[in-house]
Amino acid sequence: MTTKPISPYTEKRVIRSEQFFRKNIKEEFNPLKNNGEGRRLSYDIWTNVGSFDAQYYTADKLQYVDFLSGFNHIESCVLPEGKYNKGGGRRDNGIFWGQVNDMNQAIKVWQGLNYTFAEIFDALRQFSNNGEITPGKLMNPDKYEYVGFIKYKGKWSLDIESYRVLDLKKLRSVPSTKVTIAFNLKDKWNSLNDYHHSAYIKFPQKYINAADVTEKFMKSDPDMYAT
Repeated sequence: MTTKPISPYTEKRVIRSEQFFRKNIKEEFNPLKNNGEGRRLSYDIWTNVGSFDAQYYTADKLQYVDFLSGFNHIESCVLPEGKYNKGGGRRDNGIFWGQVNDMNQAIKVWQGLNYTFAEIFDALRQFSNNGEITPGKLMNPDKYEYVGFIKYKGKWSLDIESYRVLDLKKLRSVPSTKVTIAFNLKDKWNSLNDYHHSAYIKFPQKYINAADVTEKFMKSDPDMYAT
C-alpha cells in the first residue's frame, strides 16, 4: 500500500488532538500516551477503563465512524504504468467508483436481510482480491474502546470549537438496519490516486447521544490550549 505524506498542518492537528485529550481526561482514569516509537498504529491513549483514540474533524459530521479501513477490490483499478487520469493520479476512477457503487448496493441488500455489522463486514470479503479486510475502529473492539472527537474552527485553525467522547461498545450494539453504511468516494483532488477502499458508518443522532460519555471522561473545566 502506498502512503501519502502527511502535511505539517495535519500533523499539528493530530498531535494537538491527542494532547488535548491526554491532559484533560480526568486524573482517576490515569491517561497515558500509548503510541510512541514502535507503536505507530496503536491507539493513542491508555486509560484504566479501556483504550482511547483521538480524532478530529472540521466539515464532516461527528456521526461518522470508521467501519472498514481498507482493502483492494478483486478487480484492479490501478492504471497501467505511464497512463494517468486528469487528476494526476494512477487510478482508473470509472472502475473505482463502479466498485464503490456495487459494494454499497450489496450492503443495502444485507441490511435488508438484517445482517449484523460483523456479518456485513465478513460478507464484503467476496469483493476483496485476497479475502483480507482491515477493520476500522468500530470493527476492532480489541483495540478501540473509546474515541474522542475534536471539532476545529474552520479549515485552517488549531482552535477547538467542541469535543465529545463516545463509547464504541454502545455503538457496536446498534442494529445495522438503523444506520447508513457506505464506502468513501475519494473524489477529492488529494485522494484521486488512492485505490484502496474504505467505508464508514453514519449513526442517527439518538445513538450518538446514547453513546456519549464525555462527562464521564473529561474534566469539568478543560484546558482548551493544552500542549
